[in-house]
Amino acid sequence: RMAGEPEGSTKAGRADFAGHPVYELALRLCAEVLDLESKFPDDEQELIYGGLKRCAIETGSLIASGFGRSRSDARLDIWERARSRVMEARHLVLVARMRYLVDSRDVERFEALYFEMIEGLDALIGETAGEGLTGRAAKRPGRRR
Repeated sequence: RMAGEPEGSTKAGRADFAGHPVYELALRLCAEVLDLESKFPDDEQELIYGGLKRCAIETGSLIASGFGRSRSDARLDIWERARSRVMEARHLVLVARMRYLVDSRDVERFEALYFEMIEGLDALIGETAGEGLTGRAAKRPGRRR
């Protein structure tokens, strides 16, 4: 972003990721996950919590990377990977709940943010594809119907 330009402004048709609402959600996801660290015993730190932390951090990195791509097909692939990482994080939170490492309030907070993230990523994907998520894959070049 150039000095004096507002958050989320565009340069060469691409928005600055730091001002984008989906990136802001990714930062909240990181904060939420980092707040859970103390709930995980040492023997669960690497397997469940480590995976959860990697998912949260990589989600934000992928969103930022997508904004840096000039080709829409490259942005789509990256944002779909970000969507997958958010889903993987949800899986790990549900496993943690099953193992009684997090409580229902933690899961409710995470899931509210999860659904916001998925909705935001779906909107990014839909905007980039020029249509909604459904049916996009069938119309992408090189894919058979």
